[in-house]
Amino acid sequence: MVIYFDWSGTLAKPHTKQQFIFGTNKLDCLYPDTIKTLQTLVAKGYILGIITNMSYSGYHFNTALEESGLKKYFIGAIICSSDTGYRKPDPMIFEMALRRDAVEPKDCIMVGDKWQTDIIGAETIGIKSFFKNTDTFEKFLKDVL
Repeated sequence: MVIYFDWSGTLAKPHTKQQFIFGTNKLDCLYPDTIKTLQTLVAKGYILGIITNMSYSGYHFNTALEESGLKKYFIGAIICSSDTGYRKPDPMIFEMALRRDAVEPKDCIMVGDKWQTDIIGAETIGIKSFFKNTDTFEKFLKDVL
């Protein structure tokens, strides 16, 4: 099972993209339980990926993930809209992640905080989704695990 996350507003606090990409205190951008959640999911055998409407390049985003120590949690696709020419909710950005990870929509979950782009976009191609409308992952972990 692959779990794809949106970045801003889901794993990281809203409006912190620039700080995460260029700042020195990258982990300050995350919600308090983000790392614990990632650790729990990886320990349970889930493959994690990111599908984001990031305006910065995938190169810069991946570099920031490496520098922050977060990259090790994401062995699944990391898809940034700035590199693809597609933005969520366009089905193509989700299909790129599926092709990269060689999985079917029924074997994935999309977790996001934006109903129109993250949730409806994923469900359009058959990916189950979870709407994260709080600052914690408590409900998500309860529902998924």
